[in-house]
Amino acid sequence: MEAGVITLINVFTFILLTGQAVTGLKDVRVTVPIAVTRGDNARLRCHFDLEGDQLYSVKWYFGPREFYRYTPREKPAIKMFPVMMNKALDIDTSSSNETQVTLKNVSTPFSGRYSCEVSADAPSFHTALVSGEMTVVVVPQSRPVLMGVKPRYRIGDTLRANCTSPGSRPAANLTWVLNDDPVDTRFVRQYRGMQQTDLETSTTTLEMPLMVRHFTKKGRMKVRCAASIHNIYWQTTEKSAEEERPRGLVNDVVQSVHYRPDDFEEGDVYGDDEIDPTSSSFGSYGKSGVPRTLHGKTLLIGVATLLGVSRRPLMAD
Repeated sequence: MEAGVITLINVFTFILLTGQAVTGLKDVRVTVPIAVTRGDNARLRCHFDLEGDQLYSVKWYFGPREFYRYTPREKPAIKMFPVMMNKALDIDTSSSNETQVTLKNVSTPFSGRYSCEVSADAPSFHTALVSGEMTVVVVPQSRPVLMGVKPRYRIGDTLRANCTSPGSRPAANLTWVLNDDPVDTRFVRQYRGMQQTDLETSTTTLEMPLMVRHFTKKGRMKVRCAASIHNIYWQTTEKSAEEERPRGLVNDVVQSVHYRPDDFEEGDVYGDDEIDPTSSSFGSYGKSGVPRTLHGKTLLIGVATLLGVSRRPLMAD
């Protein structure tokens, strides 16, 4: 459960007996959980300074309806009231008093505004009312589902992916992260839909052209989708992809390297052709369409080995 201090808002001070400025009750504020998971307990606190006055009552409201009252001079001091037809807040009286009220097993209908009204006793009867909002959250039952990420991409390809967070209330907030960096929202679209159970499904799509900076030095890319609701729910799903380097470009580089005839000995082969080391016809082609006479036998072997080109190797000297 997340707790946040709600600052003093909508403060109404009523001076009932005199027209003098308030000198008693002051510094009234509430601490209301911003969000709480359905089925958990929620503790609402009301802080105030009476400055020597006696406390007359503390009342709590859900919306416009009073559901809890603490009056120290009455027996019993605590009274509770229904706030909806056939629906009442479940209050733990053992941990409730003039400064706090504890709600048990909260449910989604009780999301909304909670207000604390403090009244001083005679002679001032000063009264102040402060409020805070609380959301009862239904969290998704599983992690977000990430689809569409391919195992390999080339520079210039478009990354298309979608991510869905299953039913929750409210709808989960979905964000994209690429290699630990947030994705520019220009490439993102968000969608939300209702389920039959009154829960909401969140879906987001990502469509972004890939550049060199989107891959690590090792040619890796991590795509992550994160789902969050306030600060009480956060789950991620991640997939990885690799940079694919075009094979055609590698072959073009290899076949553009030339040999000198004196680099070969009789019996050496390249592709499907036997090379004639006595030939001086540079640039001639054999039956496989590969130049017979290329410069730099050692360089060709090194480049082919480094880049993974599948060729019939030259015979060792």
